Amino acid sequence: MEQTKSLQLLFVIFFVMGLVTTNVTLVAMSLFPLAYLLAAAATQRPVKLKVSRDVATSESHFTLSYQVENLASSLQLIYLKEAIPEALALNEQALNQANGTSVTMAAPLTQKRVFNHQHELVAKRGHFEFSDMEISVADFIGQVYHRENARDVQTVSKAPVAKHMGSIPLKSNKTFGFNGVVAAGKAGTGEAFFGLTQYQDQMSSRGINWRASAKHEELLLANEFEQDSNMNVGLIVDGRQHGHLHGSSELAKALATCLDNTLSLGLTMAKSLLNSGHRLGLLTLGQKMDYVYPNFGRRQLLKIEQALTKVEPSTGSEINLWALEQKPTMYFPNKANIVFISQLQPSDLPLLKGLKRAGYCITVIVPDPSGLVTGEHHEQIKALYHLARQNILDKFRQQGFYLINWQMEQSFNAFYHQKLLPALRLQRKMK
Repeated sequence: MEQTKSLQLLFVIFFVMGLVTTNVTLVAMSLFPLAYLLAAAATQRPVKLKVSRDVATSESHFTLSYQVENLASSLQLIYLKEAIPEALALNEQALNQANGTSVTMAAPLTQKRVFNHQHELVAKRGHFEFSDMEISVADFIGQVYHRENARDVQTVSKAPVAKHMGSIPLKSNKTFGFNGVVAAGKAGTGEAFFGLTQYQDQMSSRGINWRASAKHEELLLANEFEQDSNMNVGLIVDGRQHGHLHGSSELAKALATCLDNTLSLGLTMAKSLLNSGHRLGLLTLGQKMDYVYPNFGRRQLLKIEQALTKVEPSTGSEINLWALEQKPTMYFPNKANIVFISQLQPSDLPLLKGLKRAGYCITVIVPDPSGLVTGEHHEQIKALYHLARQNILDKFRQQGFYLINWQMEQSFNAFYHQKLLPALRLQRKMK
């Protein structure tokens, strides 16, 4: 309506200027468009639309399904426009139909009919909100005479992908016999009484239960204690990106893949640790710190998944880790096992030393994203990356930290069997 009124006013000005200046050409040029616009405004049809949208999530795409129902007279042309979250990239097919960061469609719509339209966006990890849609109605020359906003807030999210991983044989200074509120222990070498078993030659004579054995003439019984296998585990996932691979779009793509793979590894390890009965807490480092209080079970896994979904990359060291270094028990229980997944930077050395000094067992996994770089000079980029990183990592090794290198072009299964499992077994023997 605003565009039509503006054109009417423009041609009225031209018409008046032609009359004032007695310019016959200007009067003739403005008379016919002005007459047409006045006639179009007088015959504008009533508008009554019902607009809805549904957002479906698949493994690789978000599918936006629009439905526009015409409840009044036939309309010559309708436009529907919606701004999409900037973090979502349009796929190649959608780029031909999009204008910047918006989804746009246009079509005629007859009376009592429904127009359906689908649009695909490449899915990325994170939480995204779709809110207002702008719908406009125009005549057959495209002059808008009705515009309104349809508010339909919908939120979708895509979490990191959790892979399958076997049990993770961590070593801790402190274990306990059961998890949760139900004691479901196993026989082993703990302290809590578990039951009676037949005495074997390799057992200590101190474990013989003489009172129970006295009730059996030919059977010697010994006490069996509950296995202390469960432990407190703190998982720290670092989303900070350091300046060793910055530059071209190929390097930026490699860094984005590096972050997604790091979060997927964190979620995979969290799933494995919780399935093993451990009590797990999470701390994420990105644009801000996010913390999930230590707990057990499926609900805890869901909380960790939501926290990892929200991680945004940071290109600097703006996060102040002083509290984690000086007062780590604010985040993780005393003598817990800390799994730190990070590319590491020099400022992290005091942090790890502080955690080690406080009695935590530390397992450090260092992602190596250089193998994800593609392009003409990927071998040179990989060599320069290793050259820049070697000096930094050597400082950690000199302080006694055992670093588990993760070449990110490897599959999770290969990393688990070839790197992680042998390294953790070696760590258990070293302690």
